Amino acid sequence: PGMRFVVFVSGCQFRCLYCHNPDTIKMHNGTLMTVDRVIEEMAEFASFLRFAGGLTISGGEPLMQADFIREVFYLAKHDYSLHTALDTQGFLAAHLDDDYFDDIDLVLLDIKHIDAAKYMALTSKPLQPTLDFARRLSAMGKKMRIRYVLVPGYTDDVDDVEKLAEFISTL
Repeated sequence: PGMRFVVFVSGCQFRCLYCHNPDTIKMHNGTLMTVDRVIEEMAEFASFLRFAGGLTISGGEPLMQADFIREVFYLAKHDYSLHTALDTQGFLAAHLDDDYFDDIDLVLLDIKHIDAAKYMALTSKPLQPTLDFARRLSAMGKKMRIRYVLVPGYTDDVDDVEKLAEFISTL
């Protein structure tokens, strides 16, 4: 929400047919940066971001660099009092403890399809870990926004969208 300082990290284990950011798929495609450098660049805008928006980390898949982004979120939250958002498909979240998400105010969860077979065809990965993560966030009381991209011929079937709505209504 609001005006965001967005950090796009490289690396994604998915191979989505309609990837919105293919330059971030490979880990080595980005610019190598330290946590301190990211924070230094963000700090220039912190006083504005504090009232206008915050920090979002996206990708690629940010959870491929879980330790790195945890440090960035911690510093943004504790040193600059910024609202923090994680943009993820949640596939890798199962190996992280609940307290990992303490410094994350909002999870932007990308559910690429609600049908398991179609999800696999679109992403090359199974759907269940993402659904499990959505349920976990809900149980934790963590704020989340579900994203579902309508792509003609891939994700625009009315029955599938209704099934997604049914799932979301359980959260």
